[in-house]
Formats: sequence, structure tokens, C-alpha cells
Amino acid sequence: MMRNRGLIDSAVPRRILGQNLPCLGKPRTIVGDGADPELPVLLARERDRMTLRIDCLTRNRDALDSNIDAASAATPERSATSTA
Repeated sequence: MMRNRGLIDSAVPRRILGQNLPCLGKPRTIVGDGADPELPVLLARERDRMTLRIDCLTRNRDALDSNIDAASAATPERSATSTA
């Protein structure tokens, strides 16, 4: 259940999930009649989109870390100058 929610939260389209849900526990067993023959291509495309979002989030997180470090380093100096 948590994996399904995570995929939905990651913006994987529900139409892809609907075809893939039966095999989430066992990725090697795609089941069901009428499974889209393009499913591997669709899943790879979604994986690639997710990777791009992860890369963007990682860059943004790293930028925030840099700003936090800069703000933390500046804080003692401001306190010292404001009390003088």
C-alpha cells in the first residue's frame, strides 16, 4: 500500500499504475489480460522523469544546505556586532 501511495505522490500516472499494481510486490510477474505491450516503455519513461525530478530536488536541497551554512556562519558575527 505504501509503495502505491509513493508512486502516486511521485506523479506516476494512474493508468500506468493500474496496469502495474498486480506486480508491484513481484516485479518479474506481470499479470492480467490486456496488459499494455508498451508497459516497459511507459515505466522506463516514468522512471526517467522521476530521475530528473530527483536530480532537481537534490540540487535544490544542496543549494539550501549552502544557504543554511552561510546563514549559520553569519549569525555569530551579527550577534557580536549588534551588542557592541
